[in-house]
Amino acid sequence: MSLLGSIRVQPFAIDHCTVNFQVDDDCEHPGALKNIDVEVRHPEHGQIALLSSLKIDRSKCFGQFLQIMDDHSQELHEFSVKLFNKYGKLKPDHVDHEYHKGSGCWGRELDDGMLIYVVDVEVNPSFRNKGVGSLMLKKLLESPYVGEHDYIIAWPALTESIKDRKVWNAKKAELVNFFRKNNFRRIGRTEFFACAKDPEHPSRHLAASQDAEGHLQLADIDPDRGVRVMEMLPGGQFNMRYERPPGLPPHEVEFAVHHAIADDKRKHIDIAAKIRDAYAADPTSVRKRDEDGVTPLYLAAGLMDLGAVRALLSLPPESGIIEDLTRRDNADGMTPLEVCERQMVSTREFSETMLGVWGGYDDDSLRVTVLLKRAAGEDIPVTDDEYVKARKYGCTCGQCTGGWLSPRMRYRLMTEASVYSDVMGDSEPVFIPGQPLTLDQIISTVALDHLPPLLWDIINRTFFNEYRLVIHTIAEVLDKPGDAGIPTPDNYALDYVTHLAKEQSPFGDNEWDSQQEETNPDGSPFDPLYTAMPVCANDLEFDTVRKKLGLSPEEQWGPYDDLATYDEEDEDM
Repeated sequence: MSLLGSIRVQPFAIDHCTVNFQVDDDCEHPGALKNIDVEVRHPEHGQIALLSSLKIDRSKCFGQFLQIMDDHSQELHEFSVKLFNKYGKLKPDHVDHEYHKGSGCWGRELDDGMLIYVVDVEVNPSFRNKGVGSLMLKKLLESPYVGEHDYIIAWPALTESIKDRKVWNAKKAELVNFFRKNNFRRIGRTEFFACAKDPEHPSRHLAASQDAEGHLQLADIDPDRGVRVMEMLPGGQFNMRYERPPGLPPHEVEFAVHHAIADDKRKHIDIAAKIRDAYAADPTSVRKRDEDGVTPLYLAAGLMDLGAVRALLSLPPESGIIEDLTRRDNADGMTPLEVCERQMVSTREFSETMLGVWGGYDDDSLRVTVLLKRAAGEDIPVTDDEYVKARKYGCTCGQCTGGWLSPRMRYRLMTEASVYSDVMGDSEPVFIPGQPLTLDQIISTVALDHLPPLLWDIINRTFFNEYRLVIHTIAEVLDKPGDAGIPTPDNYALDYVTHLAKEQSPFGDNEWDSQQEETNPDGSPFDPLYTAMPVCANDLEFDTVRKKLGLSPEEQWGPYDDLATYDEEDEDM
């Protein structure tokens, strides 16, 4: 963002300038994204500043928020994975974690409304430091393109390469102060800042001096040992490099344990022996902090290296390794457990976003987490194998059948199947002996559009009732606890039920969830049974559920109405 500089400022009156907006749909995702440019023009000098932003409608992302952000740019990818999950909901640590939530001025309100991401702010060097940048932010906030419950988000990142750390820090602080002056406050401990349009939002009542600092500002790191420099290149790509002052021993010598751990999985070395030998030769080597404040335990946890973590935690108590379990004085501001869990989530997000399929968390990563938890004194009342099985597919409630079917998801599917098997009985089409149903009848009759076209000619009353019975049976099976309550094998009725449930979830029209949020006249929950169920990360994991039920994403499933329409048009040609 080009806002800073010591260039001579031309005298001019800012009230002589005009502010213009240009709004265009994004080329690749026109439904979810809009480009909003804010231009400042001077009557004599023409365009003197331009703010580029992206308006993001998460309700149109349908669970593909991370994919859509990644499609746009590397910067939007970094923004999305740092703050949000694939549904566009704020990650829990930024709201609930005592440290990572920072000032605590941001909460679940960031789950809703539009996001307007500031991509760039360019001010002509001759007109800087005269309030032009602030004018553009103010006009954007006041514009009809930002709703009452929408939020503008910015990443104050320097685009220039500055080797002098003190100069870099000063420039960075100046840029952050610019946004804070314009009512932006840090989201948690991240490098991202947000501004609420609502003047009563808690962030608008938090003084800039009371805003939270980021991890890098709080980390106890000695820059004389070398620093990690993150640069944003002109094309929007990011580059990370390490700068190590001359006169220091080679990095692999000073941090031999770090390098052994980093090489472990690639070279398949005996990491346990390496760690024991290093400790015997120099007990301090197993707890050294590198230029980013990273300890060997933190590095091993981040790499999800079970052997290295186990070896480190097996060292004698006098080694002090246990103290490193709670340290977060590093550039990431995380503990070993937190960085392991972050890497697990990142690996999952990459698999889902780039590969389109996720087979569950790696067993070793789960064993690392349970090992770290036990070492920290947490009571885990199950064996390691039971823990891995229960958490394999992301369960956070501890009650998912098979580790993937949460109580709320089961209840959602059961009620949908039960209700719509009854609806089928009330909307039975008119059957004429010897004649197949018309295309209009099939498309307009509940659940029939999930039967493939090759079956349409044989749908009669008996077939219809049997199909309806299968859907009703799915509801009955789901009402049973445990593995006995998992409907199998895969069939078109299961496809219909899971598709319908997703269509009425927040990924569709939200009809089912809106009903659950209703209350009775006396204020009690509309559906107390559902309300009492534990919340779980798997409550909306439709893709995982479909895959585990045998509904392979590689196969063609319903609804088939689009295919039928295409075939009908093809026959008319």
